[in-house]
Amino acid sequence: MLIVPLVILFFKLDRSRVYQIGFYGFAIHVLGVYVDTIGTNYGFWSYPYKMVPILPTSFTLTSSMIPVAFMLMYQWLSRKHIHYYLGAAGVSAIFVFVVHPIFMWMDMFKMYRGFNYLIMFVNYFSGAIIGKLVLDLFVYLNKQNDTIRIRKIN
Repeated sequence: MLIVPLVILFFKLDRSRVYQIGFYGFAIHVLGVYVDTIGTNYGFWSYPYKMVPILPTSFTLTSSMIPVAFMLMYQWLSRKHIHYYLGAAGVSAIFVFVVHPIFMWMDMFKMYRGFNYLIMFVNYFSGAIIGKLVLDLFVYLNKQNDTIRIRKIN
C-alpha cells in the first residue's frame, strides 16, 4: 500500500509538469499529515496497525496513497479541462466511502467520539481545495517573478 502507488506515479507522472504536480502532491501530503496528526491526537480516529509505529498517523495513507491519487487526478483533469472540484469531490468520496471502510473492515482504522464519514469527506475535500489554492498561489507568484525578471532584462 506504500510502494505500489509510488511506482504507479513514477510511470504515469507527466514529466513536463513534474514540479507543478509534485508541489501539489506535497501540499496534499503536508495538509494530510497535519489533519491526521490532529485527529489522532484528539482521539477522533486511530490506526491500530501502523507501518511506522512511532508515528501517530498512517504513513501509508498520508505519504503515498492520498497524495498520489490526488496528483494523478490533478494531472488527468488539467489535461482534460474538467472541473477540478468535481474530480476532487470524486477522489475524496472514493477514499471516504471505499478505502476507509475497507481499512475499518481490516481493523486498520477506527473512528471515535462522533467522528463520521461526512466529516471525513469534508476534511478530504477541504484539503483538496486548500492544496489547489496553495498551488495556484505559488504558480501565480512564479509568473509574477518571471514577469519582473523579463522587465529587468528589457
